[in-house]
Amino acid sequence: MMKTRSNFLFVLAVLLMAGLTSCDIFGDDSKSATEPIGGDPTPMGSVGNTFSIPGMSDEVIEVTQSDGSVSTIELTATITDPVLLDMAEQLSFLEVNGNQVSGSKKFRITSNGIQSYTKDGKPFTMVDYGAKKGDTYTLKRSSSDLVRKVTHKSTDDDYSWAFFMIKTVQVEETGQTMPDISKIKYIANHRFGLVGYEIHFEDGSQKTFTIFSDLYNE
Repeated sequence: MMKTRSNFLFVLAVLLMAGLTSCDIFGDDSKSATEPIGGDPTPMGSVGNTFSIPGMSDEVIEVTQSDGSVSTIELTATITDPVLLDMAEQLSFLEVNGNQVSGSKKFRITSNGIQSYTKDGKPFTMVDYGAKKGDTYTLKRSSSDLVRKVTHKSTDDDYSWAFFMIKTVQVEETGQTMPDISKIKYIANHRFGLVGYEIHFEDGSQKTFTIFSDLYNE
């Protein structure tokens, strides 16, 4: 059950890049959190680019629209676990038809970094390639603040990805409202974009996934 649950939650996370941030937002107390990140559009955000997750099956993650630096990523997946289907039906951004789950979200993907969009249209910073360790992006909510904090910034090639060792910026997100999740870690590289994801559960377990994009930043 843990493996199935983790895979499903990760699919949601990839689709939304923590899209649950859209709920119950009052404003931001981190000045740069919702300012457009700047930079130039990259091939990674272009229409037709797809993303893959080794070990996963029967889902498609693809850029279907692009307006400059703002891209719409759509996802389709098959979910057979009735508990997970019930969870999906409670999320307004997903459409459930039998075992088929689909949805879409907008992201700003540029040479400077990646931002996810909140329900009220704010670009919320996921990763800034020029960030420093300790940089924090916060959204105020009535339930709990959503916080993304840079916990690692490589000076050497210290992260194994595919057949390479690469530099990364790693951002930990806390304040998620999804049950059982304690935090999510985003792992990104200035050329390859989002290269990995870690989902940490409240029972102490975690799942780590690798992400590949067909196209990369120039």
